[in-house]
Amino acid sequence: MFGIRFFERICMKTTLFAVFAALILLAGGAWYMRSAKTAPNNAIRIGMMSGWPPYMSIDNQGRFVGFDVDLANKLGKKLGKPVEIRDFGSLAVLFLALEQGKIDMIFSGLDITQERLGRMELVPYTGENITFIYLVFYKRVPNGINDLASLARLRDQVVAVEPNATSDKLMDRYPTITKKQLKSAADMVLDVRTGKSTAFLVEPAVARRLLAKDPELTCISIPLPEDLRVYGCGIAIKKWNAGLLNSVMCAVKTLKETGELAALEIQWNLKGE
Repeated sequence: MFGIRFFERICMKTTLFAVFAALILLAGGAWYMRSAKTAPNNAIRIGMMSGWPPYMSIDNQGRFVGFDVDLANKLGKKLGKPVEIRDFGSLAVLFLALEQGKIDMIFSGLDITQERLGRMELVPYTGENITFIYLVFYKRVPNGINDLASLARLRDQVVAVEPNATSDKLMDRYPTITKKQLKSAADMVLDVRTGKSTAFLVEPAVARRLLAKDPELTCISIPLPEDLRVYGCGIAIKKWNAGLLNSVMCAVKTLKETGELAALEIQWNLKGE
């Protein structure tokens, strides 16, 4: 009898351990919302964030598509390494993953700002200097509204922004306006259409794409303070990773010289951004 009970205890403990181990594996796997097929160990791990066309989105078949996706694959070929693209839910998670070494670089139409240059290396690859962003409304701009200051004088105003983006930091300077953080451009459009937000703030490239697709959207331009101005888009690499930094800089330079990068900018309507 003792032997049977002892055996049952061992079996129970083994089963519990197996369940516990499975939960750990599932939790670990949930760190990434989506990822490409498992790549070889020498793959370049690139973090992106879907929901922001034309840089990256997910098509009807669940595939990653966009300017950054195409360029990342070309970059991998120039470096002679396979590419593993991982989709994260927010910029904050992307930055954390880079800092912790879970990814090698970030491709996410990432603005080059003074603040970010102090935290990470940023290799310019597309875009122009941005001195303004767009405040987008549904159907019409309210009477008398020509900037954020005039909107701030009205009561109960809500403006949607991308978390940790330039727009997010800009709205911190207008505390009387409720700031609403949303993870994708599609969520922002839905929010203004349903009246949950008064408007949303996005960069020119994103705004043009949205306005072209939805004629009921309208906008005004909002000048950026000097310390929030954007100096193009950059590929983020962890500080002090000189080897990878130099390799990426050389690869981007080659892609520019061969015209491959310019061709992608035209394909994804980014030329001149």
